[in-house]
Amino acid sequence: MIRSSSAWIEKVNRKSDVRWRVRWREDGRKRSRTFRLRREAEAFLRQRVHPAQAKGVPVEGINRTFDQFLSEFLDWYLNEASVQRSTKDGMRIQLNHVTEKWRKMRLQDLKPRHIEEMLAERAEATTKQASVSAFRKALSRALGRAVSWEYLETNPLASAETPRVARKAIKPNRPVTELDDEAQELTPADIPHPRVARKMMELMTARHIDYGMVVALGIGGGVRFGEAIATSPADYDFEQETLHVRRIIDEGPKDLSIIGERLEFSSPKTEAGNRIVQLDPTANSMLREFLASTPNKELAFKTPKGGVITRSGWGRVWRQERDKLEQWCKEEQLPLPRNFTFHSFRHYHISQLVAKGMPIPQVSKQAGHRDPRITLRIYSHWLPEDREKVKAAVVGLL
Repeated sequence: MIRSSSAWIEKVNRKSDVRWRVRWREDGRKRSRTFRLRREAEAFLRQRVHPAQAKGVPVEGINRTFDQFLSEFLDWYLNEASVQRSTKDGMRIQLNHVTEKWRKMRLQDLKPRHIEEMLAERAEATTKQASVSAFRKALSRALGRAVSWEYLETNPLASAETPRVARKAIKPNRPVTELDDEAQELTPADIPHPRVARKMMELMTARHIDYGMVVALGIGGGVRFGEAIATSPADYDFEQETLHVRRIIDEGPKDLSIIGERLEFSSPKTEAGNRIVQLDPTANSMLREFLASTPNKELAFKTPKGGVITRSGWGRVWRQERDKLEQWCKEEQLPLPRNFTFHSFRHYHISQLVAKGMPIPQVSKQAGHRDPRITLRIYSHWLPEDREKVKAAVVGLL
């Protein structure tokens, strides 16, 4: 019997004669074809099986593009019951960073140098070393599955080196279209329902009161996460119900340079980011009571152990509480926003301002956008349509 890892010829004994059957696997299915003569079966096998088959490379992954494989892998991974939803979302987001250039390649043709180029592209596109590491981890998981499915003989990522990210300063005069990583149009599916937002605040407050107050600031002030955790009591004017956003903690622990007893902070990423934010009265009242005994120069929010809240530490708590929220949403028959993160509260806050008819230039200042066109592009779904006002405005024009 001639046999390789995924295709072979076997002898079939019949009552009157002998036949030769070729068996192989293709696109995840078992296939076969029977021949009268052995040489016909061997000729078919040579034509059917890729030349790499002689080296033990399975036929099933041959001619499958990297894009086709990633789609198949995600379909399998997202249906794994043992994997948490947050982990599934993370895998999908990371694999979306694979560019079209690599998706068009055949899976069999991927080499370690190609993987290194992918990682280099990711390192060039981000300022976070953790993002490159997460991208590599996702690729490793996917290509490891390709090996276990016998699409590949070895994992090409095993010998690839991870590049280091060069810290890049954000240019203040970037075009509007490149200004903000959130500069894309949103839909109602991206915005949490008011009950969902309040429930997440309850869950985070139960975990630690400081975490709940950060969420309250996100809902009631529409600030970014880095802006929220960098505030101190001196930044709040509780009489005017405002917050002065003047600094950020940009990247978590690696950007916190401790010099003696002093922490170094970054300025907001644009001039418009340094702004006065009007707070929701309820959020203002909660924060006023919470910060009543906190010295003005200290950080407003800390971890349960009294340390600085970082993105990584926050992320661990957030994912755990989001799983609880997902179960609650199912029971209450409420939708959970797509890619639900802390930033979703910012979108919720700003979309409500637009929906209530607040002029776009003022919304833009509240949000810290350097150009009102950004606000208009992202939140266009919430612009109110008041036909009666339009009808009244055109009276008497002629």
